[in-house]
Amino acid sequence: MQDPQNGTGQATRLALDALAERVGELDGTVLVLLGDGAMVTADTLHHFIAEHERLGHVVTDLTAIVPDPTGLGRIIREDDGAPEGKVVGIVEHKDCTPQQLAVNEINSGMFAFDAKVLRDALSRLSTDNSQGEEYLTDVLAIAVGDGLPVGAVVAADHREVLAANDRAQLADLRRMMNERITERWMKEGVSIIDPATTLVDVQVELARDVVVRPNTQLEGSTRIEEGADVGPNCTLKDTFVGAGARVTNATTDGAEIGPQASVGPYTYLRPGTKLGRKAKAGGFVEMKKAVIGDGSKVPHLAYMGDVTIASAATSARASSRPTTTA
Repeated sequence: MQDPQNGTGQATRLALDALAERVGELDGTVLVLLGDGAMVTADTLHHFIAEHERLGHVVTDLTAIVPDPTGLGRIIREDDGAPEGKVVGIVEHKDCTPQQLAVNEINSGMFAFDAKVLRDALSRLSTDNSQGEEYLTDVLAIAVGDGLPVGAVVAADHREVLAANDRAQLADLRRMMNERITERWMKEGVSIIDPATTLVDVQVELARDVVVRPNTQLEGSTRIEEGADVGPNCTLKDTFVGAGARVTNATTDGAEIGPQASVGPYTYLRPGTKLGRKAKAGGFVEMKKAVIGDGSKVPHLAYMGDVTIASAATSARASSRPTTTA
């Protein structure tokens, strides 16, 4: 717990102290990421760490060339800022000179450090800056002053280092992440009719030949099997959809929809609901902890709660037995 919050340097030191209590003093490479830096990919981080260790740096900064660096820390290099120039420091936006404000290579806030160098430099940080805080970025300047090798790796796509400082930026990141997710699924054989109105969580699993129609949100651990057709106007959370099932204009939460089952329109399946193969939950139907057997149908205008309905085959046999009427 960082209380009071006195900068990224202090936050890193507190994290190292907490880790040392659990696993002992760290050795080797320490990777420091940002809590709001969700866009960075595993491939970029693997490359970043590999370059840090290959070049023998004690500090390596993940940087990016951005079209608008406003509000971001600038990378200061020798040779008038040439891309191949040696990194000599990082200056926060509020501390920049007019010349430094013109630099468009920015610090992402993500670093690879030699653990021992990091620990020593953190103990030497000061708060002599416009924010009155301990800057993690000053670790690089301390290493430069000690004559130690430092460097930077430029991210191939500057969007990977973007972070959120307000809710407008958070919405932008969410949109970009969703574009990345939907593009990946489409390349793997999923038909997303309108990616701009489709939201897919990172945990969702989609099989080939699934069709996702407009205005659909797939949330949590939702899994959709091959050939299923979902949407339009659906919200599925933590829901399983079997192969060939059809779900339209529906909201489901913690439900299980069997293969070739039919759901909707205007249907609400609450947690614990299970539809068997070729079962149906029709228009304006709500279900809660309802188990509907294979082939059974609840066509419309019904509430089914804490109930089990036998399969259609079982129901047919029961209805064929002799009955007594009064």
